[in-house]
Amino acid sequence: MGALFIPHTNLKSVMAVVEDYNRHNEYYKPDIIMAKIESRSGNRFLVHTRVVKAKFFLSDVLDIDNDIQFFPLDAKRVYSLSASQRVAEVSNPGKAHEHELPVGHDRGLLWRLNGYWFYEEADGGVYVTSESVTLTRDVPFLMSKLLSPIIHELPAEALRTSLEQTRKAVTAVQPTQH
Repeated sequence: MGALFIPHTNLKSVMAVVEDYNRHNEYYKPDIIMAKIESRSGNRFLVHTRVVKAKFFLSDVLDIDNDIQFFPLDAKRVYSLSASQRVAEVSNPGKAHEHELPVGHDRGLLWRLNGYWFYEEADGGVYVTSESVTLTRDVPFLMSKLLSPIIHELPAEALRTSLEQTRKAVTAVQPTQH
């Protein structure tokens, strides 16, 4: 879970950045290297992203399909639910023989990812809160002592980074308002 306040902005400006998935590779780099809206129906988006997760010697490139829905509560509050529909590890990313590993037959560093975001305009800015639920598969016994601490730290770091990148993107895109 995490939260932050983006001063001198409004809900409309924040949502314009958050829903601009085709530019998430700019806003959320280096973690997101590609994002594309596959379809949109009202406040529901199907989005494909390519995500890079790296810490120390461990790195993983994942193709993730997300179903994301936004629910306006009133003129000042919106919440969203994001659920991964498919997570596939990419082998040899960026190379001629790049390919997705069969789902369930990879290292299992990320199996599912759900995100719950709440946005509220108040106090001259926007409060953003988020909760992320990340599931991994079992780590092989011999590697568990080495990998488990890294795997357990990554989701919290990713959430912190995502919140800060949201603030940075909104601030860069939207001039200061008074």
